[in-house]
Order: sequence, then C-alpha cells, then structure tokens
Amino acid sequence: MGMFLGELASASSIILILVFIIFVVIAFKLFKTLIKGIMVSVVAAVFPLVAIYFDIPLPGFFASMGLLERMVWFGVLGLALFLIYSTISGVASIMKILTWPFRTLFKSSPKEKRKKEKD
Repeated sequence: MGMFLGELASASSIILILVFIIFVVIAFKLFKTLIKGIMVSVVAAVFPLVAIYFDIPLPGFFASMGLLERMVWFGVLGLALFLIYSTISGVASIMKILTWPFRTLFKSSPKEKRKKEKD
C-alpha cells in the first residue's frame, strides 16, 4: 500500500491523472453535444409534417420537394444552426473565462458606484 501511494504521488502520475480527468470531461461534453444535436435534428426534420398538418404553406423552394427530401433538408438545417449556436456559445464562454481577471480588476466596488452617483 505504501509503495502504491508513493508511486501515485510522482509528478508523471499526477500529470497522467489530470490528463485523464480532462479527457473524460471533454468526452462527456462532446457526448452531450452529440445527443443534443441529434435531438435538434429530429425535431427539425419533423417540422414539415407539422407544417402539413396545420396547413402552413412552405416557400416555393420547399414546395417543389418531396416530403422525405424536405425532412432531410430541415433536419440538416436544424443541425447546422445548432452547431453554429453551440460554437458561438462556446466561444463566448471561453472569452468570459479569459477576460475574468480584467473584469474583476476594473470592476468598481459598490461604495465607489454610490460615490460616482452622488457626484
């Protein structure tokens, strides 16, 4: 047992454990995004059926297509829009993390805000 703990405490073992944890977190986030993308794509593909049921006219481009072709088109369009949204959201959260020190550095305290409001 003592030898195991000594081996576990070495620098290379700690780095390996950290890399493994990062890998598992990234894999889990990718899996969640994949599942969400599939769900969005399926819901978007069902939209033409809903449009037909409620007699919602589709623009001329879609009116010339068959139902299956429309479903595939809307599914791919929904997936593309979801991926664009996910990318923009990810970039925004990364920028928020990267700019955190600057935002905290230049953030004024409540006392300073009240003092500025009085002036």
